Amino acid sequence: MVTAFDNIGLPHPMTSIWFWLGFIYTLFSSAALVSAGAALVIRRRRRVLTYAAGLIAWGFAAMALAAAVPMVTEQAIALFGGNKYEQAAFFNRLHGPYWWHYFGSGIALYAVPQLLWIRRVRRSALAIFVVALLAQVGQLL
Repeated sequence: MVTAFDNIGLPHPMTSIWFWLGFIYTLFSSAALVSAGAALVIRRRRRVLTYAAGLIAWGFAAMALAAAVPMVTEQAIALFGGNKYEQAAFFNRLHGPYWWHYFGSGIALYAVPQLLWIRRVRRSALAIFVVALLAQVGQLL
């Protein structure tokens, strides 16, 4: 499908929205990692830092959910869109030689941060640190 944006060399508007969602997601995961790490290291202000890390964890969980929506949409379009090349690429992601990369990054980036909706996880600096660290590793996959 050719749009007006293709004719003048501009990116599609949804591309920039997905970019900014990913950028904000990265900021929240980094902030959660640093604040939870500070709460684990600094003993004097542990309660305050854990509370701050818990507040950041709300935004982190919400951005993980918001960033998962375009990814699921893209996969649904590839699967049900009728384009045989997109379907082949989707099948290759699921069953190809790098299937572990696809599932590992999906779990680390989108499934594990959803644990932060649980109050007990959100109030533990160690749990926030582990979840944020897994998200950072998932971004490298």
